[in-house]
Amino acid sequence: RTPDGSFRVRLSPVLLEVGAMYEIILLHEMVHVCLARRNVTDSHGREFHKEMRRLAREGALDKLW
Repeated sequence: RTPDGSFRVRLSPVLLEVGAMYEIILLHEMVHVCLARRNVTDSHGREFHKEMRRLAREGALDKLW
């Protein structure tokens, strides 16, 4: 979280070289932002996994994984 309360996700340009993993990593980081906005502090806990599974069910990882 930035000082003004907004969020910023930065990904290394090196990750562009790994193809679909870039998109998977971006989804992963976006889940962190989603949870932080809900004040969930356990960064890789139950709520994180629940949201990642939801995205997978919705097809967010199709053709990526």
